[in-house]
Amino acid sequence: MMTLDHYASSPLKTEMLSTRSIKTFFNYLKRVYNVAQERYELSQLDERMLKDIGITKAQAREEIERDFWDIPNK
Repeated sequence: MMTLDHYASSPLKTEMLSTRSIKTFFNYLKRVYNVAQERYELSQLDERMLKDIGITKAQAREEIERDFWDIPNK
């Protein structure tokens, strides 16, 4: 009789976990890139454009200067 431990340590289960981890990592990298792109675009807006979207120059600067890994939750 096979136990649950046998299935948990099977090569297929390990491969699935590994594939999921890789996908999760690449999704994270994609999100970091997208946020960096948005911050760059925000840095290109003048005060009139910032006012149109409802933020001040100081708020924009604060967002732009955040560390690249500091991304908002979805």
